[in-house]
Amino acid sequence: MTVDNWISVCRKQAAEVRKDFGISLFSPIEVMKIYHESKINVIIEPIESDISGFFLRKGSSELVFINSARSKGHQVFTAAHEFYHIKFDPDLPGRACSVGKFDKRSQSEFKADMFAAYLLAPDEAIHHHIHRLGQDAGNLNYNDVIELEQHFGISHQTMMNRLRQMELLTPDQIDRYRSGVIDRALRSGFDVSLYKPTNERKIISEYAEKALKALERELISEGKYEELLLEGGFADIIFGEENEEGDLL
Repeated sequence: MTVDNWISVCRKQAAEVRKDFGISLFSPIEVMKIYHESKINVIIEPIESDISGFFLRKGSSELVFINSARSKGHQVFTAAHEFYHIKFDPDLPGRACSVGKFDKRSQSEFKADMFAAYLLAPDEAIHHHIHRLGQDAGNLNYNDVIELEQHFGISHQTMMNRLRQMELLTPDQIDRYRSGVIDRALRSGFDVSLYKPTNERKIISEYAEKALKALERELISEGKYEELLLEGGFADIIFGEENEEGDLL
């Protein structure tokens, strides 16, 4: 398949996922709700690493880790990227990912990035919101870009990538709008939390949440908590290793 074929497939897959979860192509999407409804375990934790996140699959157990030391918008893209691996890479047991690079040298990573981009901000939704702003799609300014990324809850880089892919920004605009987003957003009255790390610590898992609550209430010991994680298929979180290619073993 050619790169154009990959992109076409990813766009269709993203639309299908929205349809499966009853989400309009024109609406922002909350990826964590999809994880919750899919009963996929998610751990959100800050780590000092360039890694955006990773996923693991062991038997019927699936786990996604998201690095909350990255910006809130980056975390949203990471969640969408890892969902692609969970749903559309069934033979891949795990992988550590640095998302948003759209690197064609790795078919799986490129497709996960493209899927995430279309899942979070479909072409139809972008055009619709530009129209609601009363703007001409061919004449967007810096504030329009910020308004769009705030609406979709995605990072500045992701929004710029989407508008570049749709040919709605010129190369000159991309260069001019690339930096200074926090300062510009502040001066324009926008919430800047989207562009900052959350450093959040959270577990989204019925099984893991119950184990964590039992630990916090001192109903079980630290050793018993780890034992429960092992029984629940979380062994790789405690004892996991990483090979040279970034795949998790």
